[in-house]
Amino acid sequence: NERELKRERRKQSNRESARRSRLRKQAEAEELARKVESLNAESASLKSEINRLAESSEKLRMENAALKEKFKIAQLGQPKEIILSSIDSQRITP
Repeated sequence: NERELKRERRKQSNRESARRSRLRKQAEAEELARKVESLNAESASLKSEINRLAESSEKLRMENAALKEKFKIAQLGQPKEIILSSIDSQRITP
């Protein structure tokens, strides 16, 4: 009888241990799912920022090329003061 009682206690202890283990694994899985969601949101935000910066960079490259071309043309026949003021007045702000 005592042997059966010990056996039942051990079974019950094992069941509780298994239950705690399942709960712990479930909590870990939920935490990992939250991290995945958070990292996906951060990734999307960073991709958006990269696209915005790439567009801005391209606009600035185009502006720079246009200004260089204007400077070359203007350099051929005008004094420097007129060239620089002309470039400054036509500058595009991003």
